[in-house]
Amino acid sequence: MKRHITLLLPALLLFSLGAAPQEEDPTAPYLAGVKERFSGFEELKQTAPFDYSVRGEGGRELGRLLLESGDSERKTGYAGPIPVALCLGSDGRIIGVLTGPNQETPRYLRMLEKKGFFERWNGMTLEEAAERQVDAVTRATYSSDAILHGVRQAAKYHFEAAKRKHSSAGNDWNGLLLSAVVLLSAAIYLLCDFRRRLKRETSSCNCCKN
Repeated sequence: MKRHITLLLPALLLFSLGAAPQEEDPTAPYLAGVKERFSGFEELKQTAPFDYSVRGEGGRELGRLLLESGDSERKTGYAGPIPVALCLGSDGRIIGVLTGPNQETPRYLRMLEKKGFFERWNGMTLEEAAERQVDAVTRATYSSDAILHGVRQAAKYHFEAAKRKHSSAGNDWNGLLLSAVVLLSAAIYLLCDFRRRLKRETSSCNCCKN
């Protein structure tokens, strides 16, 4: 009996590991849209939370895919929330807005697409998109407002994240510069002190000779 239990335990462990649900790729719902907007797309590489580098052949960066942050507030559309993602070109400006899985009535989203609603942010920087008010599309107001809110939230999050990163890099540079100045000052002091000591010793030796 003990032998059977001993053999059964590893089997149960292997079964539980195999049955464990795998974490979903958050970028999967947006891949089709990414491929449409980036010619030569090959892969996405995460570089920061909710921030993915769009790579082409040889790892060349074509742009970025930015997702909404996990704690961002969502505004409900006609039938629920509408997740969004932003596509940025190599110049850091928006080249498209993508929608994620949602329960919105398809005809509303088709109406927005037909009216060019998703292209209204094209050419904007993240800072501009975070503040810009875009007019809603008539007869799809709830959907328009939900997407507008999502775009502004995502743009604001990533713009502020970039500012924090830039500020941190500046602080690191300032710290390195200060350290270099301190080391240089210490080196100059030691050199001057060495020259003074050498001069005194030379003077002392000359007095002894006299």
